[in-house]
Amino acid sequence: MNVDIAADFSPTPGGRYSKHGPYSGQEFREKVLLPRMKDALERRMDLNVVIDTVRRSYQVSFLDEAFAGLIRDGGLPKDAVQKHLHIISSNPRFEKYRTLIQKYISSV
Repeated sequence: MNVDIAADFSPTPGGRYSKHGPYSGQEFREKVLLPRMKDALERRMDLNVVIDTVRRSYQVSFLDEAFAGLIRDGGLPKDAVQKHLHIISSNPRFEKYRTLIQKYISSV
């Protein structure tokens, strides 16, 4: 299973919470990421999330809310998220975001 943030959500992701504006990490998690991650886990599949197709850089609050929020607010088991969620980037400019996402998930 795949999620492309730009194609499946927005090419211009925003901040942490929906109350702070459109295309927030909270909105992405609730509307796209959590349902697809649950579906992938039920099917015993991996979920690949493509992060390097957006038009601008990410706010770190978006990444924390979306990805660590799967565990913290979405109730998914940390070990399952770590095993079955794969962050995909072929652009070196986005490698730091992939690393941050992994750090946020690990720290929950």
